[in-house]
Amino acid sequence: MVEYPNMKKTGIIRTAACLLLCALLLASLASCASWDNFYNAFISKKETPARVVRIAVFEPLTGADAAEAADEVRGIALANSMIPVVKGATIELVYFDNKSDPDAAKLTAAEIVRDETISMVIGSYGNMITVASADIFEEAGLPAVNPASSNPLVSNTTSFVCASVIDAFPARAAAEFVVNELGQTETAAMYSSSDELSKIRAQEYSRWCEQTYKITDVPVIAINEGSDPYFIVKALENAGTKAVYLPAGTSVSETVIAKAEEMGLKIEWIGGDAWKNIGISGVYYTGGYDPFGSITEMSGTFTEAYRSKYGSSSFPSEQAALGFDAYLIAAAAIDATDDQESREDIAAALMEVADLEGSTGYISISSNGSPVKSVQIFRTEDGEDEHVFTAFGPQTEPAEEEPGTAASGGR
Repeated sequence: MVEYPNMKKTGIIRTAACLLLCALLLASLASCASWDNFYNAFISKKETPARVVRIAVFEPLTGADAAEAADEVRGIALANSMIPVVKGATIELVYFDNKSDPDAAKLTAAEIVRDETISMVIGSYGNMITVASADIFEEAGLPAVNPASSNPLVSNTTSFVCASVIDAFPARAAAEFVVNELGQTETAAMYSSSDELSKIRAQEYSRWCEQTYKITDVPVIAINEGSDPYFIVKALENAGTKAVYLPAGTSVSETVIAKAEEMGLKIEWIGGDAWKNIGISGVYYTGGYDPFGSITEMSGTFTEAYRSKYGSSSFPSEQAALGFDAYLIAAAAIDATDDQESREDIAAALMEVADLEGSTGYISISSNGSPVKSVQIFRTEDGEDEHVFTAFGPQTEPAEEEPGTAASGGR
């Protein structure tokens, strides 16, 4: 091959240029400890990772309670997907299975508290599981929010903060409805002697009517097994009773109401959530959540988001709504702290949550961990249940229940 002078000159220039480039690269690298340092400092420009707050979702993911708890878990997960970052911190949910068993729950709770990266807990479905694990969380100073328990054993005797109203609270809503909405002061409370929760609510109704609305002598009447409903209804007639709170099961309630109708007695009847779809026209009952209503703006937002995520034909249950609200309570506490990973700071902030707009109403946490929140009143008419009233309840803290009361109540 014949080399032309210009080609030879060009080759020399290219060689010199390559040597110069290598020298420059070596000089640049010499100023760095390694290629990795050079890459990370000048090329990758990686952002500093955001803070992460880890919340343990402590639920029966398997076992006898798994199906019932699934709605609660869905509500928690939905809230996290909608509000994944709070005050610059990413909220990470870490799932722990307590296997629907109190003994397994204790072991799982111990596993959670040993993980120092976990700042708080949401859970669990089931009163016995929650109570069994409460001491473990409390001893470790790990703040916990229970979504759906209405049993005062959980809120009053443990460190759990609850999203659901305590068992006695619907009685106060019933009293507010009867006195303020129906305008009735000639009232009485009745209960089934075989149902302890029914008795607690009836007594609370009487106490609240007398204490808050200054109605004197609100009788509390027991319905014993085998009682003749005629004498019960006759006593109401003789007393001139216009409204009766009867938070008992459907079988007991239907018998008494049917006898009153047979005797031509005009009484406004109001029961508990066991009366949903009772099939008796013209009666009222208390409930915590209405998926077709908008208690707050968040109610509609939650329902729309739930149907979008889980199917347009699906309407959220109260269990799902309370799981959603439990996350909102947790997020509000995290938002109120300067150190969002501090268990102690979050625990203190939980007790300061007030007027939080949840899917089940506005929520304020009282000093005993129970929420002061709204209760819904529904009316049954021709087989249909219609929301008629929202009782926001007293703007005072719920009375402390005696430890051990309503042991069979709640979820």
